[in-house]
Amino acid sequence: METTAQITEQYIKDHPAIRSCLKKGLLNYSSFARYLAKELKIEKKTSLEAVLIAARRYRGKLHIEEDHEQKIQKLLSRSELIIRNKIILMITKKDISIDNDIINSVKIVKDFIEENKTP
Repeated sequence: METTAQITEQYIKDHPAIRSCLKKGLLNYSSFARYLAKELKIEKKTSLEAVLIAARRYRGKLHIEEDHEQKIQKLLSRSELIIRNKIILMITKKDISIDNDIINSVKIVKDFIEENKTP
């Protein structure tokens, strides 16, 4: 069975926006702990404190990790985007691994195109 700290770290890893806010110091730890406790149905006060402490400790690990937005920008700068007949073709190098950042990048590009469509 996973500890509250492990569950908290995994949640942060799975949510790039939270990870980014945590890295930049924009996350209110107490508010996040209450949110996560409610989300995961954690009721013990000690577990709530464990979430808070785990989030603070995890932030220390993030200083080496590249920012999510920087990953997207780097990917897009090394890619070519072609839009024709409502088809989007994104060309990247073969050695790029498919992970959540690339999937999120594609979603961001798609949303951008949708928002900037001309009628």
